[in-house]
Amino acid sequence: MTDSLINTTVVDIRTPFTWDWMNTIYMVFKLIWIVLSIFGNTLTVIAIAKFEYLQTVSNSHLVSLAVADLIHAVMHSCFSFIIYFVDSLWLYFCVMKDIFGYISYDGNILSIFLISLDRFVFIHRPLRYSTLMTKRRVLVLLSLIWVYTCSLTVALNVLSVADKRETGYCDLVDSSPLLAFWVFQPTFWVSSCCIVLMYSSIAFMAYKQRKRVAHEMNVSGESSSGDHKISRMMTSVVGVYFILNIPVLLVMSFGDSYSIWGYITTIIFRINTWVNPLIYCIQNKMFRKAYKTLMHIYIG
Repeated sequence: MTDSLINTTVVDIRTPFTWDWMNTIYMVFKLIWIVLSIFGNTLTVIAIAKFEYLQTVSNSHLVSLAVADLIHAVMHSCFSFIIYFVDSLWLYFCVMKDIFGYISYDGNILSIFLISLDRFVFIHRPLRYSTLMTKRRVLVLLSLIWVYTCSLTVALNVLSVADKRETGYCDLVDSSPLLAFWVFQPTFWVSSCCIVLMYSSIAFMAYKQRKRVAHEMNVSGESSSGDHKISRMMTSVVGVYFILNIPVLLVMSFGDSYSIWGYITTIIFRINTWVNPLIYCIQNKMFRKAYKTLMHIYIG
């Protein structure tokens, strides 16, 4: 594959990188969010792996979400930087950039979908939650979404190589708009519709049956409060994801992604890669405890 990408006849119409004020601000912000994303998401993965009290079924989805954000912060960003400073191999790095970028995007939305499904089952089937959402079943679901994400993304990006070579555009959305649509849009919008329907049902059930659910589960008021706090934390993660993603999707679909609005919405979108650990820290005392312990161990 590499030999086919290294071709002296490849058209290269990349815009040379210039340190104007807009690119400078963007690059500075990008470096900041990369550091924050790596720090926060790595801390989350280590915390859940190390502390048994965090190893719950619900938190398995948070590991998946953290991995998706790490792929974006490390792999996608790495190749995004490299393409500005290479010549003969630029097409190869463009393909790799898009592969890891779309794996991260699809992995994110499908992890959010599983978080919503987890809360949906918890609210609608509280007595059967522990038997329906077992660790083994959740592991199978997580494996399926990542196999689907990686297979679809790699296949469609490999198909885009000829278009990239012919047009000289690095980004998949510019070189192969149709492939870019199929690699992300159906997954995003189908998952989003399901998430909206599930959370609408969750809100209705939580409002109508909160006392009855607490009684049926035969838990204390403190424990029930803890369960509701977990649900609020998960809801915050889902809500923040859509708030930060919708603007950039609108600009990519109906505007110019290279305009000032494209830069602004992209910066807003990047916040999503490091904000989740902050949400866990603010809304969950167990995560706060784990983060403090890890920082004391590794930083001192």
